[in-house]
Amino acid sequence: MADPALSIPRMSATEYLQMEKQATRKHEFVNGIVYAMAGASRRHNIITNNVYGAISAGLSPPCQAFNLDVKVHNKGASEEQYYYPDVVVTCSDLDNDEYLIRQPSLIVEVLSPSTQDADRGYKFDHYRLSPSLQEYLLVHQERPRAELFRRRTEWTKEVYELNDEITFESVGLTAPVAAFYKRVTF
Repeated sequence: MADPALSIPRMSATEYLQMEKQATRKHEFVNGIVYAMAGASRRHNIITNNVYGAISAGLSPPCQAFNLDVKVHNKGASEEQYYYPDVVVTCSDLDNDEYLIRQPSLIVEVLSPSTQDADRGYKFDHYRLSPSLQEYLLVHQERPRAELFRRRTEWTKEVYELNDEITFESVGLTAPVAAFYKRVTF
């Protein structure tokens, strides 16, 4: 018999989505388990806003960028997740739900000490299951550095430093890494 102290309550995706519409805190959903999200630092917020601004300013229709409060939905044969990436871009006219993206082209996560293992590990594994995802960007907080992974190169890591520019092929724009770090001191 299972130890009741070790059992984790599970809920359906439908229950999660209903709960999340009324929640005062954000939660992520991973295969029936709901996780409360921790708050982010000021630096994390500044970088996230800068990345969002640099990307959204250069997008052409039908592409749209969202940050912080829009979920990405991943669903496989036996798995289902809802995550809140720091920035997500969709270029699909079919992505018209008010609260979630099902066809991301580009996902950006700003690395935090508490989230970097998840962002590099299971979240990246789950995001790659989406056939529409073409690029995944990890942006460092502790130094001016970004890592880009592309489906086209079988998710091989490309590293960019402060004076570099990144071309996002999936959404047709180029952004300077320095723009991600405006008003950030190291």
